[in-house]
Amino acid sequence: MGATRNELDALISDGVLVPATAMPTVRRRWRREDGLALVTELTALVQSGTISSDEWETLQMASARSGLRVGAIIGAIRKGMLRLGLQMGVEGYHGLVVHMEDLNHLALQRSPTMAQGLIPATEFSRTISRRGRDRFIALLEAGHSPSVRMTAPKDEACVFYLRASDIQAFRERFVTLPMLIERFGEHRNTILARLRKARLRPFAPEGVSYGHIYLREEVELGLRCKV
Repeated sequence: MGATRNELDALISDGVLVPATAMPTVRRRWRREDGLALVTELTALVQSGTISSDEWETLQMASARSGLRVGAIIGAIRKGMLRLGLQMGVEGYHGLVVHMEDLNHLALQRSPTMAQGLIPATEFSRTISRRGRDRFIALLEAGHSPSVRMTAPKDEACVFYLRASDIQAFRERFVTLPMLIERFGEHRNTILARLRKARLRPFAPEGVSYGHIYLREEVELGLRCKV
């Protein structure tokens, strides 16, 4: 069936392959036909054809990296939650690979360990801007501030998450209107008037607007104070 010893052990351990006998003295307790049937089944579920990209990994590697059991990964493949591909020039079970972004998203949903320390970018956006969620996501999508990008397996939509270091990096580079209101304790219109007087404009590289998000360095120079 083209599986390594570790891959075969994981399949048996998770009950994906069921031994034909319970006798521990029998060297090969599982049926070769069952292994071949599993490979045939999974190969029929391949969605992405033959691939050679480093964005894919074997099921065993996916299990080791994510902490998810091989049985759970195969179950997700059967439900269409993970894209499955074939490694170029590799036959059998070891040639089957899953997309890493799909797996990241699945692990985030199921594994508290992986989810620890990550918050949805949309949730963080509500703490810095009342109405600028979409523009904040656009800022992340354009790569102007670090984030963790994942792909939802069902609709392939991009989902953004933030680590503590990502939030710190954003705050070190940018300030938003609500952040300035909190800093100075003044009305929104008063803050906007101060920004206009100092000729400060929102961050808009190449004319692309992301709402009331300003470069911290420019604001501190323009207002002549730490914000």
